[in-house]
Amino acid sequence: KFENSVITANKRLKRTIKLYRHFFMPKNQQPLKKIFVSRKDSFTRRIENEEKLINILKKNSFCIETLSNKSFQEQINLFSSSKIIISMHGAALTNLLFAPKYSTVIEITGNFDKRNSDWFSEKNSTKYNEYTRSMYNFIALESKINHYYYFSKIVNINYANIEFDFQKFTHTNLFVNISQFKKNFDLLDRSHFNS
Repeated sequence: KFENSVITANKRLKRTIKLYRHFFMPKNQQPLKKIFVSRKDSFTRRIENEEKLINILKKNSFCIETLSNKSFQEQINLFSSSKIIISMHGAALTNLLFAPKYSTVIEITGNFDKRNSDWFSEKNSTKYNEYTRSMYNFIALESKINHYYYFSKIVNINYANIEFDFQKFTHTNLFVNISQFKKNFDLLDRSHFNS
């Protein structure tokens, strides 16, 4: 529909979110899927022990997805049919524009607060936005999506590629404490995960 066109983004982000949701959200979609968006096909910003995390999620009926081989429409269909989305912080979460109201997203990001262990934020909290780039939290809040941050251990920052402070999120690998993730995951409101 938009081949060879330009869609501008501006400071009226609320309006842009509403526009995208209005034009692209499938009607009468049943959000039943639980998905984990993997970055295993990426060279940057990886979860170094992702396979262990995937094993836990598969036991909880999650589908493992990569987006690099999916068309725009396939990504819309995937996100709009999902009730739970877990993804590392990154551009894949722009697809929250197409996630259903009241779905749940867990955004895995680096523990720049330097706590001793991994930790979840409260639902829809904005008080930790200073520790990560907060655009996906904003999209989730505007779209009535339940958003959680999951802050995990930073194991590798490629400082050679960092020119500006915000780039540390792009060039950072993470290591998820699997037992801590499972414990925190199980403590979340069970209605999100078992309904």
